[in-house]
Amino acid sequence: MPPPPTTALPPAEPVRRLRGRVRLARRHLGPGPYLDYGCGRGDLLALLATRGSATGFVVDPVLAELARAAAPGCPVHTNAESLPAGVFRGVLAVTTTPPDAATLATWRRVLVPGGRVLLVGAVPDQPHGFAVRWIGYERWRGAPAAVLEGE
Repeated sequence: MPPPPTTALPPAEPVRRLRGRVRLARRHLGPGPYLDYGCGRGDLLALLATRGSATGFVVDPVLAELARAAAPGCPVHTNAESLPAGVFRGVLAVTTTPPDAATLATWRRVLVPGGRVLLVGAVPDQPHGFAVRWIGYERWRGAPAAVLEGE
């Protein structure tokens, strides 16, 4: 009998890159609380938690368990509907594809009034319900970075 399929784990991010993202979050999102949207194995979530309250979201339950182990005390959700509404001052998302309409709606739902999204990677031209403020490129990956502000 073949072994059960396993989830391929994403590679660990270099600590220097993670610290740079925490600095970007503090500069553009304020002191938190933060939502690490797509937190993966929880490395960035753990660093965010040293700077303020942080929560993670990742769909994969295997990655969610790794994130909980990496960032003890930080809630990690696997269902976007279970995220609390109106509590996060900032959402941090590192992505290779632009967020879809459901993701944008989730971000609007979980942010406090005046909350922001720091998006590193694929930034949509006109995300519904948000104004885009470009902040340049992430130093380490050269990925575009923008702050989405509620309209």
